[in-house]
Amino acid sequence: AARTLPARAAARALEVDLERYIRHECATGAGYEPVQLEWSFDNLMIDGVAVSGRVDRVDTRGRSAIVRDYKGKTVHPGAKWAEDGKIQAALYALAVREQLGLNVVGALYQPIGTADQRPRGIVRDDVPGRYVNGDVSDRATLDERLDQSRAIAARAAADLRAARITPCPDRCGYQGGCAHPGICRAL
Repeated sequence: AARTLPARAAARALEVDLERYIRHECATGAGYEPVQLEWSFDNLMIDGVAVSGRVDRVDTRGRSAIVRDYKGKTVHPGAKWAEDGKIQAALYALAVREQLGLNVVGALYQPIGTADQRPRGIVRDDVPGRYVNGDVSDRATLDERLDQSRAIAARAAADLRAARITPCPDRCGYQGGCAHPGICRAL
């Protein structure tokens, strides 16, 4: 079937983005081996609520792991996860740690489609690679950010149970203006 000109252009743009990312990873990557792609988990228990998800990529070296979540152009620095409520990579890291028994040394959002290919999130200072300075931390800071993210998820679970989840269109990125379209009562 013949593709339309816009479809061919979109496919070519994606090809260029992926080639740029692969070149960056080959030149500056951490040297960890991708061992899980699209790894699904269920029943990560947070304050009595079972969380499930699908991790884009888990890289390992020995028993150490880096968790990667591919994003478009918007990625989130680890120092602002708690403030911005952007804890997806952290929850994935907790699942990898608790369900796979790996020592998580990084939880990163990997941009695709940007000139700057450096991932954002948090990574330990002993992990090789090219990162934004504010995202490089020691083990204690990484553990603290994961703990903060667990606490945010626990509060959300408690709020969900108590029917306190409210629409927040002023800070929401969902198309309909709500970050919780599956449970939002305003939609």
